[in-house]
Amino acid sequence: MVRCMWDEFPPNERGDKMSELLQDLFRWRDEGEVDSILDTLLEQHEAYHQGWPSRIYGCDKFGHPIVAERMSHINVKMLTQELGIELVTRHRVQHFEAVTRWKRGCSNKAGYRLYRQNVILDLKDFALFDHFNETGKAFLFALVRLGDVRYPETLHRCFIINAPMYFRVVWSVVSSILDPSTTLKIRILGGDAKAMEACFESEHISRDALPQWCGGSHRGYTTQSLIEALAAGETMDAPEVDWLGREGGP
Repeated sequence: MVRCMWDEFPPNERGDKMSELLQDLFRWRDEGEVDSILDTLLEQHEAYHQGWPSRIYGCDKFGHPIVAERMSHINVKMLTQELGIELVTRHRVQHFEAVTRWKRGCSNKAGYRLYRQNVILDLKDFALFDHFNETGKAFLFALVRLGDVRYPETLHRCFIINAPMYFRVVWSVVSSILDPSTTLKIRILGGDAKAMEACFESEHISRDALPQWCGGSHRGYTTQSLIEALAAGETMDAPEVDWLGREGGP
């Protein structure tokens, strides 16, 4: 957080502002019991993960894992109407914490500390404007701000692929609420396979680390199974547990 926000304030105000931001973050984690959120499964666990499937794939050359989601597989209507924004946000916090725990395993394998991840968001067949009503925008903004404010500097790169031409309209709205340092990490790509391959190669991501539906060969690990394993008491801290070598997921 300090690295992310350092340039936001005049030099003579940085110390006080950083202290305020850190105190706010610690207060949020304490009030939300975030440090223990992986100890148990949350309410509507199955429904949430059916409505918002997510997988972790391989790593780039530097060891950053790849988290990928296919937007057309996300049931926005069910999530907003049956679970509600507050509970979905709670599940997303658990998701972020699980990915953070996963990176401990990546760090053990790499031999040095990793605190960032790559993200792939696939927009293929996703009806953007069907969800861009007031409820949909509130849902989107709440979740975008969660990652940008509560988990700053955890993003290495974000690849938005199969973006249709009209995505620029949506992006102009979404990017306005993101920190400028975050927008610099985002790559927006259409559906051209060669362009995607070239982009991934330029970011040191090989095919064997990518999802099969993205031109790769990695099967991925569901975040649902990871969260269930962590809630059952398994840990990402033990080097003898070869999480990254498990076929299909924990």
